[in-house]
Amino acid sequence: MEEKIHRSKVSSIEYGLIIGALVLVDLLQIGLDFFVIGIAINRYLDMFVGATFLLFLFLRGEMKNSQTRTRLLTAFFATFIVEEIPILDIAPAWTFDGWYCWRQSVAINKLADEQERRQAEDQEQNKLQNQQEKMFRLQAIRQSQQDEEELYEEAA
Repeated sequence: MEEKIHRSKVSSIEYGLIIGALVLVDLLQIGLDFFVIGIAINRYLDMFVGATFLLFLFLRGEMKNSQTRTRLLTAFFATFIVEEIPILDIAPAWTFDGWYCWRQSVAINKLADEQERRQAEDQEQNKLQNQQEKMFRLQAIRQSQQDEEELYEEAA
């Protein structure tokens, strides 16, 4: 039996709110980069946003599946590295990270739906197979009873 796929508990609406907040963070960082103060503040802002986003995903159960956890952590660390490079930190990396996590969530839910559908089909097929086996056994019993009756009638 295959491993049960963990369904994402974070809704698309929640991801929309998260992505909206991450867009605001990216815009704030771009705005701060135009001032000299952005070089210092953005590093701390990245640490806070990254820790908060990871904590949210962890608390909502997105890190239960090992494959999902690996993908999300890889995306997070790639985002964090991009945000730490002075010229590349203008790119909306946090927004992309939020979008990537949302797409992973949607894909996992589709896989879970497909797995549930296959399991329901397998259960239905097993149920039909069991019913057919019962019918064959009943037919065999009836046939043997008829054969015994014919033997008794011939003997009498």
